[in-house]
Amino acid sequence: MLVALLQGRLRLWAGEKSAIVTEIVTFPRLKAVNCFLVGGDLSELFMIEKKIVEYAKAEGCSRITGGGRFGWTRVLKDYKVVGSFMYKDVEL
Repeated sequence: MLVALLQGRLRLWAGEKSAIVTEIVTFPRLKAVNCFLVGGDLSELFMIEKKIVEYAKAEGCSRITGGGRFGWTRVLKDYKVVGSFMYKDVEL
């Protein structure tokens, strides 16, 4: 991930108590900023999210995506839920 950050393929948005790592993903019909690592102080994360929205517009992205635990849906009222992540453990 460090190489991708240094190459500019990923972007780190860091606050004092939180951080978000994003990438731009190009789909056939739109570009999106994908927030795939998010953690920290909730109020600070919302301040960072405002900057990411402006960044998305400047980069020609019409969508912001991300995943996480279902509890995020309680505070991200203006985001649509389209699925969930699942996993299973495998024996090593």
